[in-house]
Amino acid sequence: MGAAAWFYLQDFSAVHPAAVRVQKLADIQPAMSRWAPWAAAYVGQYVVPGFFGMTGLASLWRRWRNRRLMRRALGNPRNLASGMDWREFEHLVAEIFRRKGYSVSMTENSADGGVDVVLYRRGTRSFVQCKQWRSAKVGVGVVRELYGVMAAEGVEEGYVVTCGTFTEAAKDFAHGLDIHLIDYYDLCEWMGVSPYGR
Repeated sequence: MGAAAWFYLQDFSAVHPAAVRVQKLADIQPAMSRWAPWAAAYVGQYVVPGFFGMTGLASLWRRWRNRRLMRRALGNPRNLASGMDWREFEHLVAEIFRRKGYSVSMTENSADGGVDVVLYRRGTRSFVQCKQWRSAKVGVGVVRELYGVMAAEGVEEGYVVTCGTFTEAAKDFAHGLDIHLIDYYDLCEWMGVSPYGR
C-alpha cells in the first residue's frame, strides 16, 4: 500500500504546474488551486509511505509481543498470575480471543467503564473486562459494572476474565445473563494446558 502510494504521488508530483503570476489579491486563489495539489503530492510521497510503514511495523511488534505472551503462558500457566503485569494480561486475553476467531480491539485506558477488550464476530460486539487478581476473588461489583456498561452501550454479551476465581455472589448475578465468567481453569482449558503447570 505504501509503495503504491509512493509511485502514484511521485508521478503526480513530477509534473510541475505552470507558473502563475500573482499581481493582485484576486490572483492568489487561482495560484493556490494550481499549486496546492502538487505541493500536497510532493510532501505526501514521503509522508504517506512512512505512515504505512510505521503502521506495519507497529502491527508486527504487537503480533510478536502477543505471541511471546502466549508462549510464556503455555510454558507455565502460573505466569498468568505472577509472570506478567495487568496490561500484559489484557493483551494475552485479547490474543486468546483472537485465536478463537474474534476480531479484537484493545481499549486505550482504564477510564472506559471497565471494558478492556472489545470483541467482534459475525456482526456482534462483546465487551471483556480483565482482572489479574492474584489473591482476592472477583466479586459481584465487577460483574455489575460490566453489565451496566453493556446495558448503556446496547451490547448483549460480555466476559469477565481473571487469572483467579469468582465469588458465589458474582456467579449468581451472572447466571441467566449473557455474561461469561472465565476463571484461571477456564483460561487454561482454552489454551489447552494443565492448570497445575509443569
